[in-house]
Amino acid sequence: MGSVDFITLDKVVCCFPNYKEILKTSCQKARVGIGFSYPMDGVLAKAIQTIGAFYA
Repeated sequence: MGSVDFITLDKVVCCFPNYKEILKTSCQKARVGIGFSYPMDGVLAKAIQTIGAFYA
């Protein structure tokens, strides 16, 4: 597989057993950048979710 501009990893980093390898491969294949998300919990996450829901 060749390279691509962007790679998006949604909840892969926290839930994939071999996350280091998938991040390494993603960084090698992406010409511009990668984006990834992971679930947040705790007080700060709840505050951000509440603010986000207010503006949605």
